[in-house]
Amino acid sequence: MSAPHLPPKLDDLIPRSALQSLPWMLFLIGVSALTSIAITLATIVWLAPNVIPQEFITNSRERNLRGNAVLQLNPAVANDVRRRLWVIRDRRQKLNGGFYPVESAEYQAMMFSSDGWMVAAVPEYRIGAERGWEIADYQGQARALERVVHDPVGGLTYIKVAGEGLPFAVFSSWEEIGPGSGIWLSHPREGWRGVELDQPVFSGAAQRYRAAEPQWQYRLPPPAKPGQIVIDKAGALVGFVDDKSALIEGWMVENQYVSILGTGKTRYTTAPWLGTMVDGFVSDSDGVGARRVSGFYVSGSPTRATSSTVGIGDVVIRIQNKPVDSVTLARRILFAPERFPVTVSREGEEVDIMVEKEKVQ
Repeated sequence: MSAPHLPPKLDDLIPRSALQSLPWMLFLIGVSALTSIAITLATIVWLAPNVIPQEFITNSRERNLRGNAVLQLNPAVANDVRRRLWVIRDRRQKLNGGFYPVESAEYQAMMFSSDGWMVAAVPEYRIGAERGWEIADYQGQARALERVVHDPVGGLTYIKVAGEGLPFAVFSSWEEIGPGSGIWLSHPREGWRGVELDQPVFSGAAQRYRAAEPQWQYRLPPPAKPGQIVIDKAGALVGFVDDKSALIEGWMVENQYVSILGTGKTRYTTAPWLGTMVDGFVSDSDGVGARRVSGFYVSGSPTRATSSTVGIGDVVIRIQNKPVDSVTLARRILFAPERFPVTVSREGEEVDIMVEKEKVQ
């Protein structure tokens, strides 16, 4: 022990000083660690969009959403589509002050040309009903109604309003639409609700129907309601909901696009066959084997079965060299040119024939 008048020994001062400084040292180390983490995270966020492919980000989001009750539509897409939507109301239900009751009939239409042509699925449409319509854009601006064309074949109503340079919709690619595809249903007040397409089902009541008449349709689950518009994740038009909660596919509009814009009328040309889809085995012409055949069995035709015409008993297996199936049959016929090749199965042989379409409306 040192004398009272002498300073403390050096070895007594060092431990005490170190202990006093330890909390500050730990604090500085913690701050440095948190700063390093923050800088690292900021760098990752800055680099990630450039390093990770956009396809990976999009697909991952879809996989996470798939199976959920409600699919989320990109807000930017929803806002863009909103500019192409129009509302149809019955002026006779209008109240003083320009208001409509919440429960009043309201339908949505999708603009598909810049000069004012739009299309809608109006349940139980009656000729002359448009006299009481008020048609307005997403901002509530009403337009003068110039023409209405109802299409009983497609179950849609085409509407022409005054205007030029209007924003219009694009059509979805039906080669990319099928079971499991995410789609969104419109609602005037609730926005867009997402569901997934299920397997198509046979909607025909008879075993003998027109070849160009869609008989297999996608059924839409609740809350699908007649008249709703259906879009895909990019905002392209998929179709409309009919009065049986089935999908009226948007290619029906595409098929009439040129005719509507050119003449203001619908025009259908098709192969004049009646029949049904079949699947089975047929014996080869030499009787030595059998092969599976799927296609459209013709039970009604204005021509006999010859080397150059299709007749009763033929099974149409290919249209323009593409296999026939129950979902795409009508679309392939309606989009085919006025004269197109088909392949039929006849008595165990395949016969190639050029078919002339006929006008049905």
